[in-house]
Amino acid sequence: MMQRANQVQFLCSEHKQAIAGKPEYAALIWSRLIKEARDKVSCQEWNKSAVIYSNAFEVADLLITEAPSDSKRIERYIHNAIELAYVLRKCSYTSDVSILVSIVEDRLEACLYPADSTLLVKPLRSIAFAALPEVSQWITKLTSTEALFVGRSK
Repeated sequence: MMQRANQVQFLCSEHKQAIAGKPEYAALIWSRLIKEARDKVSCQEWNKSAVIYSNAFEVADLLITEAPSDSKRIERYIHNAIELAYVLRKCSYTSDVSILVSIVEDRLEACLYPADSTLLVKPLRSIAFAALPEVSQWITKLTSTEALFVGRSK
């Protein structure tokens, strides 16, 4: 993950340009990426799923940047960040999940100002910093219920 001034960069410029300004197409791409990432998680392919979740996270980031007050886009962004944080903790390489938390906090603060985003970030903070066995149980429940929402767009 590259970070520049609280921006995430996982997608190449060509892919980013293909979805920019096309929210329905971007939501479709996001849904496909999340499904693929979850498939990798079910096979415990943590490193591969981290890459895919990261790409989905950037798509979600682009979507809320284009419509910062859209509650569905914010929900998608937060849920993506939660699953990404979990996968980063499960990867074979060391990741600083606090960077992801900081990026999400900054983005939500910018999107929701003057509203307080603290409550929205609380689940992400729990996933990022709680004991991993406990987090694994939470994520299992989250992904089984959130799978209902993956196909929805906007």
